[in-house]
Amino acid sequence: MRRTDLLGLRVDQVGSLLRPASLIDSFLACAKGGLTRSALDALVEQAVRDVVAKQQAIGFPIVTDGEFGRINWHVSFSQIEGWALDEASWRSFLANPAMRHEHERANTLGRVARRLEAARRRHAELSARLAVDGSEELRLAHRAAREEAEHWRWTLCVQREAIGLYDHRWVDRVYPALPAA
Repeated sequence: MRRTDLLGLRVDQVGSLLRPASLIDSFLACAKGGLTRSALDALVEQAVRDVVAKQQAIGFPIVTDGEFGRINWHVSFSQIEGWALDEASWRSFLANPAMRHEHERANTLGRVARRLEAARRRHAELSARLAVDGSEELRLAHRAAREEAEHWRWTLCVQREAIGLYDHRWVDRVYPALPAA
C-alpha cells in the first residue's frame, strides 16, 4: 500500500488515544507521590501538543487532545461538588496503568481489525477444507486468504503507527503471522 492510498482512508477519532509510555510513567509517578500534579499537568500539556502536531502532520481533518489529561472518562466530573470518584479513579489507574483489558478485540479496534479477523476466519476455514481436499483451486483460495489476512495485519500495524504506536508486540500476540502454505 502506498502512502497515497493511506491518505484516502476515512479517519474517525472516537474517544481517547493511547498515551505514550513516558506519559503513563508520569501518571504513575504522580499517583505514587513521586511527581507533583502541576509537574504532571506540564508533561500532559507537552504530550497534547505533540499528539495534535502528529495528527496535523498526518492530515487528519479533525484533531483531538487524545484525552491525555484524564485517567478515565468520569474524572471530568471530579470538579463537581459531591463527586467522590477521583481517588477511586487513581486507584483503578494504579491497578491497570495501560487501561487495557484482554477482552478488547476488534470491536474496539475498528474496521481494519474486523477485516483482519474475517480474513483470518476465512483462512482457518480453508485450512480445514484443504486438509481433506487438496485440490489446486482450494490451494489457490487458501493462499489468497492468507495474503488477504496478512495485508490487513500489515494495514493494522500501519494504522497503529500513524497514531504513534510503533510497538507491534500486541499485534504479534493477538494476530500472529500466518504460516506460509
